[in-house]
Amino acid sequence: MTCRTELTTRQPVNPRPRVFRLPADAALINRYGFNSEGATAVLARLRQRIPAFNDISASSTGSLRPGAVLAVNLGKNKVSPADSSEDFITGIRTFGPYADVLVINVSSPNTPGLRGLQNRELLQSLLRDAVKARNELPPSLVAVHRPRLVLKIAPNLEGSQLTEMAEVIRDSDIDGVIVSNTTVARPSTLNDPLKTLRTHLPASTPIIGCGGISSGADALEYGRAGASFVQLYTGFGCDGVGTCRRIKDELVSLLRSEGKAWRDVVQESVQTLSLQESPQPARRSEATIGKLIEEAEELKSLLDKLGEKFSETL
Repeated sequence: MTCRTELTTRQPVNPRPRVFRLPADAALINRYGFNSEGATAVLARLRQRIPAFNDISASSTGSLRPGAVLAVNLGKNKVSPADSSEDFITGIRTFGPYADVLVINVSSPNTPGLRGLQNRELLQSLLRDAVKARNELPPSLVAVHRPRLVLKIAPNLEGSQLTEMAEVIRDSDIDGVIVSNTTVARPSTLNDPLKTLRTHLPASTPIIGCGGISSGADALEYGRAGASFVQLYTGFGCDGVGTCRRIKDELVSLLRSEGKAWRDVVQESVQTLSLQESPQPARRSEATIGKLIEEAEELKSLLDKLGEKFSETL
């Protein structure tokens, strides 16, 4: 379960009309505008859940339910500087102790300048700051591990943009990618960016497929395109709360007809489509590098002293 995009401070919804249903296409056009009650109100509700569970340790997840995870979607206020990552860092520090997954959402077209954070230099800086903030979180109050960091990107990126973004993702320490969010165009399919990104990311980086999934066949198509998981939103608005159960039943039926399980489809597509990594030397931490430099300087000093003594004997 993913909480809607949460912002640092309260932000009002756009005036009506802001949502348009397209029943014939099973689609929605939304112009919500990133409305939010602000982090304080949402945090209060997350905290209120805890006393309702007698044994928190039995779940070991932010959802407080065994086998389920809780993700919190983090965004930016419209009034925040376009090139600043501070809203995301505040969100990580606020919701990190209560979530299993934190989503860095740089994909919404409803916030001016937000998609500009998909620019290479800005994205590198954002992911570096986000990972640092996540790693500095205190132990979680409800989960065993610190939250995973997932980047949510837009579907309207060109091939060269996706390739560049994949390079940034590979060089970061984030844990996955969601492809994709609201589109500003009307494409016939939304899984092309997923296929492209899958070929430029290693199998160790999972992709969550999102957009246009309204049936078991859609979910299976995303799995074959390289998604390890799928995410739903519009389907709930069109078909109601039974959508997830229906799609799962349809997917199980399709997989049984092929004699496969979901994990088989995912493993086959991910291993086949993913970027094949060449062996790389293990990365050294800054502390390790600093220690090596210190030892090298000590060795140089000893050699200098040895050289002086050797010169004195000549």
